Amino acid sequence: TNDPGDPDSGPNNQQNSPVLTSVISGTDLQVFGSLDSTPNSVFDIEFFASDTTHSSGRGDAKQFLGTIQITTSTSGTANFAATLAGIALPNGTQVTATATDANGNTSELAANLTVSNQPPAFTSFGGNSNVTLQLFENQSFVTRVTASDPDNLASDLSFTLLPSADESAFTIDSESGDLSFVAPADFEAPLDANADNDYVVLVQVSDPGGASSTQQITVEVRDVNEPPTSLSLDGDQIPNGVPGANIGAVTVTDPDDSDTHTLQVSDSRFEVVGSQLKLRDGVTVDSDIEPQINVTISAIDSGGQPLSQQFT
Repeated sequence: TNDPGDPDSGPNNQQNSPVLTSVISGTDLQVFGSLDSTPNSVFDIEFFASDTTHSSGRGDAKQFLGTIQITTSTSGTANFAATLAGIALPNGTQVTATATDANGNTSELAANLTVSNQPPAFTSFGGNSNVTLQLFENQSFVTRVTASDPDNLASDLSFTLLPSADESAFTIDSESGDLSFVAPADFEAPLDANADNDYVVLVQVSDPGGASSTQQITVEVRDVNEPPTSLSLDGDQIPNGVPGANIGAVTVTDPDDSDTHTLQVSDSRFEVVGSQLKLRDGVTVDSDIEPQINVTISAIDSGGQPLSQQFT
């Protein structure tokens, strides 16, 4: 039994045992506790693990984990926080410890403490497990997901994508949690499974102990008005002396398939009716006087985005 200041004598001076308060297993093992013993003294604290619980409640020393050295205060107490590098223990493992003074007096094993790795939790979007976002097309970056770990292992968390309908459309940075499209989203050419521009992805965050949580994110891609990309004219001959003569059909290529366009001509003698470039009614041209005429056709989409091209 531990006693304040540990003044007693007998075998091993009846050395007090450490008191363990917390054990956290990740990439490294963190053990927190205290010792109440001889004032102003140096002690070795040795840690052990076992996969079973001893009937005394003081764990079997089946596996040696490591040692730290502490010095008690003038009141004989010392708190410790040991980090045992490279040691990861599964949930349910029993951890115990001993204290040994400079004369080699060693305590009994401390009372067991059970390793219990709690899963990390998403903090992005209020920690909701199912989130819907809206994103305009032509962008790659979607969002940054974040998480915390009740075992204080946030710096060791890792983000991955789980199988989902649209997993292949996304990539995620395992450390930062930055979620992006593999290629910029294109509203006119959706790559999601349903081809409806609603992409579903399942993100998992895991700690080094293997505990994990998931967050489902639905990304609704929204259309952006894009300007026309090309103009073509399928004729370049003007019938000589024919009033209101047709010249050819004007074709506008626009990424927004359903968009409408207003067509304008730089030369007031011409107009576009429907999709046909023609001379205005009653207007003629004389090829002997004007063997070649340059006109600029402009296509303006419903959002006001223009494209102009000169034709001869």
